[in-house]
Amino acid sequence: MAGIPDATLLIQDLLSPASTALAAATPALISYHLSTLALAPPTLLTAVVETLTTSPSLWRGNATRSSLDGGWPTLNWARAKEVFDAVRNGVVYRAGELTKQHGTGWTARRRFSTFFDAYFAGVNADPDAHPAVRLLLASAALAALQIIKGRKDKLYVGGSSLIGRNEKEVLEAWDAYFGAAPETGVGEWSGPGRGEFELHQADGDEVLPAWLAAQTLPMMSVDSLKAGPLPGLLSILSYAFSSSFSHGNLFASLTSDLSPTPTGLHWNVPSPSHTTLTHLLASPLFTSLGPLSRSVGRCLEAAGSLATPASIAALRSTADGAERVANRIHREWASCAWSDASSDEAFDEETREHKEPWTALKSLLFSLTLVESSLLVVLAPQPATPLKRELARQALRTLGLTYFVTMKFGVEGFGAWRGVWSGLVEIVRGDEESCEQLMRELQPPAVGKLHEREVERSVATFYLNAAEQLMKPLPNAHVEDPVLRCCRPYLENTLHRETFESAHSVLLAIFATEKGCASALAPWYTALLLRAYPTLMTTSQLRLAFTTMVGCLSNSDDALAWYCVQELISTIANLPPSPTSNTALLESTPPSRSLSPVTDLTSTDASPEPPTSRDFSDAPPTRLDEASTLSPLETLALQLPRGHLLLTLIDQTTAVNLVLLRSLLDRIWDFVREEEEGEAKDALVKVFFGTLGEGLDATKREEGVRYWMERGEELDGATSAAL
Repeated sequence: MAGIPDATLLIQDLLSPASTALAAATPALISYHLSTLALAPPTLLTAVVETLTTSPSLWRGNATRSSLDGGWPTLNWARAKEVFDAVRNGVVYRAGELTKQHGTGWTARRRFSTFFDAYFAGVNADPDAHPAVRLLLASAALAALQIIKGRKDKLYVGGSSLIGRNEKEVLEAWDAYFGAAPETGVGEWSGPGRGEFELHQADGDEVLPAWLAAQTLPMMSVDSLKAGPLPGLLSILSYAFSSSFSHGNLFASLTSDLSPTPTGLHWNVPSPSHTTLTHLLASPLFTSLGPLSRSVGRCLEAAGSLATPASIAALRSTADGAERVANRIHREWASCAWSDASSDEAFDEETREHKEPWTALKSLLFSLTLVESSLLVVLAPQPATPLKRELARQALRTLGLTYFVTMKFGVEGFGAWRGVWSGLVEIVRGDEESCEQLMRELQPPAVGKLHEREVERSVATFYLNAAEQLMKPLPNAHVEDPVLRCCRPYLENTLHRETFESAHSVLLAIFATEKGCASALAPWYTALLLRAYPTLMTTSQLRLAFTTMVGCLSNSDDALAWYCVQELISTIANLPPSPTSNTALLESTPPSRSLSPVTDLTSTDASPEPPTSRDFSDAPPTRLDEASTLSPLETLALQLPRGHLLLTLIDQTTAVNLVLLRSLLDRIWDFVREEEEGEAKDALVKVFFGTLGEGLDATKREEGVRYWMERGEELDGATSAAL
């Protein structure tokens, strides 16, 4: 029929000499013929596909062995991408045509299977075809089926005859690719015994195979991948991951390309660093970083499940590579002036428009989170062996090296990162020696010093967060030094709010786990807390910290717990009550923080971040950033000049033991009666009543109710309002 392209003409064009310029419509013709050529007989379809594998004009003469050394030339990336897209689209269109003709039942699936019989007959027809071309054609067909499956078409493409068969073809193509590696110049096997594929060629030679892996491997099951050449896949993907970040040399020349000006730091553009980052962000591997990272992760899961010496060696090599990249980037970022800029105001107007450095850094963080989450899948199942703990420590070190990026999302990062962090810590936590070793590995330089630079302070913050999580198994000697020494500079410095909160969380974890130094710290920490409001802590944070300390001390030393409460009582007694002042509420808000805001005291609808897992169960929370928001009644009670301290004192009824409860209730009662009548006092009474009725545990509730029944009427109208 006139106007319908002839497949034989396409074959003729593909068989033209390498110097022949193909028409711009060639990719569209490939898609068209793959989707429409008759399957009975399939000879012409097979011929078209076979011609694709060896076409001189399509591959510009690079689809045949070199006449000089017999090796395989590198394929042109742009042309390979064109062919991949054309073939993938053609297979997707073929599914659409079959659905139109045969519906979505068994007949359509059988015809689709027949199509792949003809297709792979062409792919595998020439044993001397370029292994990368075979890999490309097999991967394009599988990617098409994954698209059809992902969009949930009614045509079922699962099962052994379609996706199963295509996955097998792809893995066999990878086997052939790695088998030909010593001849291709793409890489070579490092030698018998290791089973690891070492790459040593230019980055451009590795773009296509890594990109092809990223198109299909994320959707393949772990069981399917276990049948493939995992050491080779992990090596090639690990190299590509490293290449996506210039092997860690992202900021090698950034320092020399920055210059101070009267209006702020200026980035010289064009410059070597700008050219490097611009090209990197536009590179094929970087733009495919998401699927590339998922491919690495999926292969890690398969390698861990397979657990052969070769697969474990490949897994460890991949983890080493990720840490190496993170370490280089951390080191280079710390050496440049950009890392000291806390806001856009540090730059001149032109430089503020450039986001390339942070785009690269955030991409690194998200990619590492994907990779480490897959590693966690391998490490999490019990028992936690020494190898698992070693790999978990390494993963935590890697996360620590990029924590200066994570802190842009808050002290506990984002949801996926928190899940990975908590899971890895849980693995390490089960062994005291492993915990102490990790803390030594994470220890920041100049312990005991206030780190002014953000990139250095992030190391200290990450270290303190790890110390809080691992507090229970850590030896007392290690807690006393260097952990406490690292805390001290930050405990009364809110200029760096995240590190301040992490340092206090470490102190609370010391009390919660009843470490040996807890008793010695209690008097000092009590004094610090009593002068912390409002310049250092919010009311909620003060209440959480003081109650956690007293509650934990009550488990071992009632006398020391009462000493701390007495100090609070003395502080309240030294502040005479006065008429209600609205300024008290306004003064109760601490300095704002830029990244993870402390909840405003007047807010009642903000939701705190969900807590991460702790190493001690049934204990008070230890993170200041997890302090609960104030209720409307508590907010109203803060209008009393002593309101923050009285609320804190009322909280201690939940922390002290029964033997001290009556004495504490008497002191609270005296202070409440001293307050001026009004809404603020009424609110305080209601908070007190609510704590006695619902906040006490079973051992103290009866005594609390009895006390209220004895004394409640003394409050006259306030009592009636509370009831």
